[in-house]
Amino acid sequence: MNSKFPFYPFLAAITLGLAPFLPEPHIVGKIRWIMGGGVGMGPMDYLDVLLHGAPWLWLFFSLFKWIQGAKKKCTLEEQKTKLWQRTNVQTVEWQ
Repeated sequence: MNSKFPFYPFLAAITLGLAPFLPEPHIVGKIRWIMGGGVGMGPMDYLDVLLHGAPWLWLFFSLFKWIQGAKKKCTLEEQKTKLWQRTNVQTVEWQ
């Protein structure tokens, strides 16, 4: 498991997911349009939502995996510490 922050998904979400930036991010306008009923949206508009939303899905998935990996690593470290303490106590008892 890679313990580094998911930089490439973050970069893709900030650049491709929000472009064009002004006057508002494109994906925000499309989501508002869909939430308003999507009247007048064509197939190209839905494809646009998919393409601008894909980097965000990649980022959320990567962050989820990153957080899960950090939790697993923490619990493994705790287990190793407990095991080491048990074996250390046993060796002290035998001496």
